Amino acid sequence: MLRKAVAQATFPLLRRDRLLGPYYTKKRTEGMCAQKAKVAVMRKFLVMVYSLSLSRETFNMARFRGPAHSSARHLQQMVC
Repeated sequence: MLRKAVAQATFPLLRRDRLLGPYYTKKRTEGMCAQKAKVAVMRKFLVMVYSLSLSRETFNMARFRGPAHSSARHLQQMVC
């Protein structure tokens, strides 16, 4: 049941322009089958949520994607 809930939360983020899209695409190009790549994305998502809950910080996309990603910079400009 938990796996389905996490899957429903992460699958919309698999698009290339979304938060976990580049990671999913990287796993697929490395030769991982689609189902395994989705599970890897789900695991990464859970690690992100857990680290945010431990640090008690607000979400910062640059922390998870790096400052070089253009949509992260665009989002930060919109927030500021």
